[in-house]
Amino acid sequence: MHFCGRAYYNLLRGQDRLKLETEAEEWQIINYRNLSGQMLISMLKESGLIISRATLLEMIERVASPEEFMEQECFRSISEKHKEKLYLLFFEAYRRFAPDKPSLSIFCDELDYLIDQYEKDGVSSDEKLYEACLDLLEVLAANQTSEAKEVFDQINQYCAHDLETFILYYLLSQLKSGYKAETHHLLERFKPYLVRKRWVDLIVLRLIEDYNASNVKEELEKFSQDLFKSMDTDLVVQSLRFFTEIGKGGLFLTVFKKFIKRLTKREEIDSALKVLLEYCHLNDLEKEEKRILELLQ
Repeated sequence: MHFCGRAYYNLLRGQDRLKLETEAEEWQIINYRNLSGQMLISMLKESGLIISRATLLEMIERVASPEEFMEQECFRSISEKHKEKLYLLFFEAYRRFAPDKPSLSIFCDELDYLIDQYEKDGVSSDEKLYEACLDLLEVLAANQTSEAKEVFDQINQYCAHDLETFILYYLLSQLKSGYKAETHHLLERFKPYLVRKRWVDLIVLRLIEDYNASNVKEELEKFSQDLFKSMDTDLVVQSLRFFTEIGKGGLFLTVFKKFIKRLTKREEIDSALKVLLEYCHLNDLEKEEKRILELLQ
């Protein structure tokens, strides 16, 4: 995937937090947000980019984004590594000192930051993230010069997180927390940009109030059959949890039997067994629950 703006460095930071092996250098993964203003100015001076805070503010005033600044002729003769270091420093300065001049890269960097915070502690950053989702919809609408998915993909290049994956899981999380109205509102507006339609179908089904209505039973049956048109392990797992929650044991068992036969990787089998464990626990199947725990050891 091609990354724009600060997305690649946010990805490296994410990999570093997860203790994944990378060849990233320290300057690529340090948290520039945590630098004091004095330290940031000092590092910019040491880089030779500025001689004072005043000159920095003048530089920021002349451009509409950190990327525009780095496109200047004077940077074309320096090494890529040096240019990247300057970019990260200037990006952070622009973010701090030009809050009234938002750019697409700055917006997406903030979105990545809020997603990271949400994944760490959920509730404390939830309201800000919901507002950021509304802002994202405005950004998408403002850039609607071509096909919806093309616009979405262009903006996604500025994010370290895959936006569609985040949106789908965020909507499911919001539903589980009881925010049906807010979820419905976001889903309807994001729909044109989402291509994983069966995930959208799952969210739509979760919005239903009465699962015993005859037409809903038919929708659930069709959805369960469509799950295996192309294999998406995460979707099946989420769907199985959904069937358990709404008391559709017959659907759960039918889908689970088909699912487990298609799995070959140990981690996928364990994931399926954990969902079965949840089902057994909720249905007071103690013997079966004990047996599954033994298999998972």
